[in-house]
Amino acid sequence: MKTIYLIGAPGSGKTTLTEALTRNWIEVAKHDDPVKWREHQTPYGTAISLGWLRPTFGGTDTLGNAAILEIEPWYPTINHDIVYGEGDRLANRRFFDLAIMYGEFYLFYLDTHPERAAQRRKARAAITGKEQNPSWVKGRETKHRNLAQEYNATFIPDALTPEEGASIIREVVFPTLQ
Repeated sequence: MKTIYLIGAPGSGKTTLTEALTRNWIEVAKHDDPVKWREHQTPYGTAISLGWLRPTFGGTDTLGNAAILEIEPWYPTINHDIVYGEGDRLANRRFFDLAIMYGEFYLFYLDTHPERAAQRRKARAAITGKEQNPSWVKGRETKHRNLAQEYNATFIPDALTPEEGASIIREVVFPTLQ
């Protein structure tokens, strides 16, 4: 099983990149046990996307704060080719080490310029009415950058389009299928 996980600062464009990556994945089922997840048929086999898709705060942000406790016993039973996740909820050593234990783990870091991410957060706040605390944002930036270094993430530069970023992920994870 291949686990693909995308991290980056709040407002870095993770949801937009995810939409580009999964655009041709066909959703076949939606589940909420043990956590929210979607099942897909992809050009690369069967896949699970952790969390549900929403315009803002989607992906693993739709999972509960204690999602890892529900995922740990479930992970060894997953019989899909791919597990995909993005966001902060499962961006931690506990989940990453679990993924490594049960297959191949691919970590990607969306390296967005802080000013661009701040502009995106501001635009999102105008829509949702939810402004993220600057101190919390700074903590997430540091956490994700440190995890990216520790787990030897593939960096996706800010200058790329979402489609180009998705191509990098596909080339790294599925090199023989490109």
